[in-house]
Amino acid sequence: MMKKILFINDGSDASVMAAKNVMHIAQQHQANILIANLKKKPKQVFVTAGRSGKPGLPVLELEQDLNSDLFEATLDKFVPAINELDASALVISELADVINGQDVWMVVRGYATDSGSASEFGGFCSILSRIGCPLLLLPDKGGIISFERIAYLTDLRYCQLNIVRFLASFGKPFNAHILLAHLAAKGLPDMEQTYARSLFKETIGSIVRYEKLGFDNIKEKQTQKVLDVLVHGMQNELLVMVNNHLHCDEVIELFKGGQEDMPPAVPFLIFPY
Repeated sequence: MMKKILFINDGSDASVMAAKNVMHIAQQHQANILIANLKKKPKQVFVTAGRSGKPGLPVLELEQDLNSDLFEATLDKFVPAINELDASALVISELADVINGQDVWMVVRGYATDSGSASEFGGFCSILSRIGCPLLLLPDKGGIISFERIAYLTDLRYCQLNIVRFLASFGKPFNAHILLAHLAAKGLPDMEQTYARSLFKETIGSIVRYEKLGFDNIKEKQTQKVLDVLVHGMQNELLVMVNNHLHCDEVIELFKGGQEDMPPAVPFLIFPY
């Protein structure tokens, strides 16, 4: 079955930046795109119909960006179908019904990284309690993301195989290195290094056969420092968590703080289970 990405367009600068990565992911995974427009009357412009130069119909300004990227890459890449949905009057439960009814593979939304807007990050995750697919939150900075290094932040004792399998499937077209970053959940003891690596190999590595799947046993306890190491030290471009579970709530709390406590401006892939 053809994969489908639902892209939530709120008309912000973050959405415009995220749109470019939506196209990038869609072409790598041969997925179609459904744009859910949250604004009732988005700005319209006239664009030419592809390379023919013929006058086209009025389309959303954001869709123009998507199509511009698309036409630059049609010679050697998959061309996704792009459809639109007026979601301006939908409440969150109705949007969730659309996502579930359309059998969406991934929901994508942009987020602002300035301290005044970043507090909305946690609110974006509220839809995850109603859907069965992950939510990819893309920052308004950074350009096109290569997704070559992915880190799944979890406690190995609660690591979910279905998430690791999803990441292996997601990362394969990008030739990505996937790191299972073990950080002990609050109240649980650290794991001894040799035992932790043995447990990883037995319960994850021997089951999910992905050549570039690795493991790191992180001893640092402060979430902010852990994120800094994963992003700036290890150069991971995508951080993966589970909603309302283990370390995800800690990261959301950081977004509610001031500029000094802000997490790194990277994509977050958050699973609902």
